[in-house]
Order: sequence, then structure tokens, then C-alpha cells
Amino acid sequence: RLLSPLAHDTVDVRGRPRPLAADFTVPWAALLQRSGSLRRTALRDALRREPRREPRLYLMEPYDPRKEPLVMIHGLFDTPLKWAEVSNELWADDEVRGRYQIWHYLYNTSAPALYSSRLLRSQLRELRRMLDPDGDDPAMRRTTLLTHSMGGIVGRALVVRPGEVFWDAAFTRPIGDLRLSAADRTALEEAFFWRPEQHVKRVIFVAVPHRGSDRADSFTGRLGRLLVGPPRPFREFYERVSEANPGAFTESYRRLGTGRLDSVHALSPKQPTLKILSGLPIGEGVAVHSIIGDRGAVGVLEDSHDGLVPYWSSHLDSADSEKVVPAGHDAFMHPDGLAEIVRILKLPAGSIR
Repeated sequence: RLLSPLAHDTVDVRGRPRPLAADFTVPWAALLQRSGSLRRTALRDALRREPRREPRLYLMEPYDPRKEPLVMIHGLFDTPLKWAEVSNELWADDEVRGRYQIWHYLYNTSAPALYSSRLLRSQLRELRRMLDPDGDDPAMRRTTLLTHSMGGIVGRALVVRPGEVFWDAAFTRPIGDLRLSAADRTALEEAFFWRPEQHVKRVIFVAVPHRGSDRADSFTGRLGRLLVGPPRPFREFYERVSEANPGAFTESYRRLGTGRLDSVHALSPKQPTLKILSGLPIGEGVAVHSIIGDRGAVGVLEDSHDGLVPYWSSHLDSADSEKVVPAGHDAFMHPDGLAEIVRILKLPAGSIR
């Protein structure tokens, strides 16, 4: 018989249970050998107006109605390949492997985070309905998000309730007064008036620029803006809304009308969207954990930096736990960062520390 060690810890031999051996690293290594095109996607799709890969959720194992989804969301100029080492280590841990099923989210990082978050919300809801049409699987009751960098902004938007603050900041008149097609009206409603995902019960933020990164306003950031552009569907959507409704955008968001708001510009501390999002409280009942790199700095923690994001931007006063590791922006790849992820994932359901 062929048995998956992801679903079976033992095998019956002559009526007696025997431990089932497993090697989870070899499958990951084999997968990575075949991932050349995905590896090139990270930067190439950020520079293209026509991304080769559309945003999508990927299940790394057959759906298990008993296991809690662990959704990993990568950062700027990355792909799910960034999580390969972490995924391998998590599969190797019996307790974590038995409790979680790993899902990866691939998105075009050239688009602003809130646009990517809207797509993730829609696709996550569609996937959950497809996997559990009756809505009674234990797996669908709890979801954990593991996020890195800009992926944390994408994920954070899933656990806050915006009300009308984003709309009031972006538009000069109510949505009912705009000339829109039915599809565009629905898209705008989903983009500005969403409901938090009640099944998300835990979020792990790794090196997330909640308040932006000063690197976005540096020379490198300005150069990035010249090279990076939002994907065509995003640009065309805002062009349609702007052309059909002159003067509809506020001064701060007028660049949306020409589709020039790319992901690099959106990470500037001066960008209004980040200021609004960072001020919205995370939903009640959601445990929040931060992992932050300080590159082993000696001195005042508040003045430290992971190379891309300063501590003051990653720190959350409301976090249930915070771990600072002597690493750069990829803090989850440091042994201390990985150990903290494992510790958090092993917390009992409902526990915050």
C-alpha cells in the first residue's frame, strides 16, 4: 500500500501498529528543483504589466478536514519559495505537522497590498466553500496566518474592520453617486467595505512594515518606483473609475486614477493607506505575534533596524508576544526566528502567549 506520512503516523503490520518512517526534506528538494520558473516570477512579474502568474492559493498537501490551515503570505519581490525552509522544518515537527496543513499564497507584489488583500479574501472564501460546502469541517473553524514583510499588510487587512475610513480618505463622494458598471461597483465595495475573516484566529507578523519603510522614500525606493508598475488589471480598473468619475478621488489618492500607485510607493510612511490601516484595531479574539530582526544591534531597541524596516514600524503595542532576533529582514530564517514560529504554532487554541 502507498500511505502518506502526512496523514498516517503508524501502519498496521500483522495487527500491530508500527511507526511509519518519513522523509519530508526529499520531497521539498525535488519540488525546488522544478521551481525555476516560479523563482524567476518574483522580480520579473513586478517589472511586467502582464504577470505570468495570477494570484492564487496553493495547498501543499491534500486537504485534511481535521487540520487547521496555516496560510503563508510572502513579502515584496518574493514568492512562496521564500517559505521552503520554514515549510520543511514545520513538516518535520510531529506536533505541528499533525495540527496544521500548509497553504501558500502567491500574489503579484507590484500591486498595493490592499488590492492583493482583496483578492486573497475573495479566493480564500471561494476555496473554503469548495473544500467544505457544508461548513462543518473542524479545519474551517480556525486559520493561522504566517506573514512576512508586505505580506503582513496583506494579512492584516483580513482581521480589521475598516468601516468607511478608507473610502472617506480616497473619494470625495459616496459610492452611490459614482458612475460604475455592476462589476466595478462590486469590486469597489469589496475593496473598501470588507468584513474581517472570523475564522482567522492567529496572525504571526515577521518584519512587517506596519507604518511603512523609510527605504521606500530613499534613492533605491525612487528607482524601484521607476521600474515597478502595478499589474494591468489593477491599473485598468482605476483608470475606468477615474475616467468615468472626474474629481472623484481626493488629492492624496489622485495618483490612483492614473494607476501609478505601485507597491513600492505604497510602503512609504507618508502613504495614507498605511497610516489608516495601522490605526485600525485588530479584531477581538485574534492572537497577534511579532518577530522582528535587529541585526544584532547593541543599543536602544527602538532605534534598531532590520536593514529594510525599522523597529518602530514593525513593533505593535497590542501584540500578545514579541520576539527580537539578531537577524536582518528575513528574521524567520534565523534559528531563533524559526524556533519562535514553532513555539507560537504549538500554543493551545485560544492561548495568546
